Amino acid sequence: MRRWLVAVLCFVLGAACARADFNDIITGARPAGMGNAFVALADDVNALYWNPAGLTLQKHMELGFMHADELTPTSGPSIGTDFLGWTSGHGPFGATGIAFLRQGLSDIQQERTLSLSYGYALTPFTRVGLNLKSMAVVVSPQGRFFPDPALQDDSTQGLDLSFLHVITPDLRVGGLARNFLARLGHVDRQDVGRSYRSRIFLAKNI
Repeated sequence: MRRWLVAVLCFVLGAACARADFNDIITGARPAGMGNAFVALADDVNALYWNPAGLTLQKHMELGFMHADELTPTSGPSIGTDFLGWTSGHGPFGATGIAFLRQGLSDIQQERTLSLSYGYALTPFTRVGLNLKSMAVVVSPQGRFFPDPALQDDSTQGLDLSFLHVITPDLRVGGLARNFLARLGHVDRQDVGRSYRSRIFLAKNI
């Protein structure tokens, strides 16, 4: 059974894709150093973004914050990213959390997401997670001077689904599908770009 599961997961990993989408950011120093491999680790407050199933791995409450200036020119708008998250720690009925993300040009347009997260351990080895999200595009007063119909305030709701499976104490596999049901656009309302991430993680004492 376990060999069959690994074979299926390896196939999924080979077919998985990741592309830029709404609030496509990197939260925290550990995820930044590990890339998408953190999807299969997800054992701290950054699991709110990377894989809410990993909330069940946390024994205690956690609070996390990140601010990054991705581009700060000498003049004009700067591109920044902010993340604030809180997790409850795993309890008898699962684990919960809340996160706020903001990314974009400070003086033109920003993408903002408020998410409520839940993780549940189906078995000691298999965990699932869910993010319920309110997503908004917010245009600053300066941005409204640009004659572009895309530069308008907009909002939608969506959800993320994830899983995490522990194969051995040092080998995990995880996956995340983002932005289901979310649609944005004034001129032509379309689905928000989805992203799919799945990884195998093998390490000790990370």
